Amino acid sequence: MMKRQAEEERLVAQQLIELERRRSAVTAQLVGKAGQGPGAVAGGPAVTLEALARTVDRPRSERLRELGAELKRLVAQVRRESAIVHGAASSLSRHIGGILQSVYGALSQVGVYERRGRLAVGSGVESFVDVRS
Repeated sequence: MMKRQAEEERLVAQQLIELERRRSAVTAQLVGKAGQGPGAVAGGPAVTLEALARTVDRPRSERLRELGAELKRLVAQVRRESAIVHGAASSLSRHIGGILQSVYGALSQVGVYERRGRLAVGSGVESFVDVRS
């Protein structure tokens, strides 16, 4: 399941790279038509969607503004979802850390703990479990 999700994520990332390439090319073309030159895109002042919308006819400018609003909504959604995934991954990481600490404690016969409840540094483990395989 994780492998499938990783593959799906890789495909989405490739699609985003391609979309960004196309977006950059179209933006450079539009900015060039507006008389600002390609430097306005790369390294120059930021070009806003509103500025681009003013360079095209009314139906296209309305469509650009609609797409801009949709893009803002989607970016906000991706940020929310990424924050959820980040929180879940952090929680899972802490949980696995706790499990490994418990395994380490079970295998250690010393039983000496620090203030924070972790085994003291220097505590030996008499046996070993390879949890990676």
